[in-house]
Amino acid sequence: MNKKVFSLAFLVVFAAFAVMATGAQAAPHWFKNGAIQKEATPVPVMSWGGAINLKQESPAGEINCKSVGAGFIENPTGGGAGTGKSQSSNFYECKAPKCEAEVAASELGKAGFKGVGFAVAYNLPWNNLLQGEVEPFTEKIGGVPNGPAAKKPAWGLEAAEGYPAKQKEPAGNGAGWGAPGAIGATVGCEISPNPEAITGKNTRVAGELQFEGELNPTIGGGLNEASNAIKPAKVEFVGKPSGELEDPLGPGAGGNNTGQIKYLGYTIQDSITVK
Repeated sequence: MNKKVFSLAFLVVFAAFAVMATGAQAAPHWFKNGAIQKEATPVPVMSWGGAINLKQESPAGEINCKSVGAGFIENPTGGGAGTGKSQSSNFYECKAPKCEAEVAASELGKAGFKGVGFAVAYNLPWNNLLQGEVEPFTEKIGGVPNGPAAKKPAWGLEAAEGYPAKQKEPAGNGAGWGAPGAIGATVGCEISPNPEAITGKNTRVAGELQFEGELNPTIGGGLNEASNAIKPAKVEFVGKPSGELEDPLGPGAGGNNTGQIKYLGYTIQDSITVK
């Protein structure tokens, strides 16, 4: 079959937290249950998808997955904008129509094998920073990537194709290849069940590609809803304005992301907002 890769800039990923604007502050801060969170006091948070999966479309096709994530938020000492870290981002039940169609049209597909899209986060933790002066704010998730021709190791060069590539540390030596704090994700298409017994070689992964960088989803305003465990706040990806990740294929190969992610405090499902 034609080995093509599938992009996934959504990575979700672990997004951030609801916002209420006020003209009294020069920078947005985290609030917990309506009260401003103490400086230098991290609060654990969790995030998950909604009724409609977060989706990315790119020249390589569409991929969308269910997602769950976790990390922490914090108001820094000195009154600066709220920060945080995404410590976990996990994707499951991914759908990738192009992957599924290409495997179905191949000889393996005719023998009953199926194509399944996958996405695996790496380079965690990712940086988070609240941005803006009025609602809706944005949240910068990630950072500047190494880039295909940047510092060693340029991303993806040490990732051997073939299952279980998506289960290994990206560099194969216990360390990721991403720039500190940047989003990292390996996405691709695998064949199910593993056809190695038929082909005589490790051919489960039909194609995979690494993405790195930052995204800037929208938070605040109407995304707050009731801001409680029943109606938690949301973060929203709105296509090109929310940015896209970079990949070794060059300009135009990234994807545009749409959809929402919900979030709450982890310990007792605290309301997390910003003003």
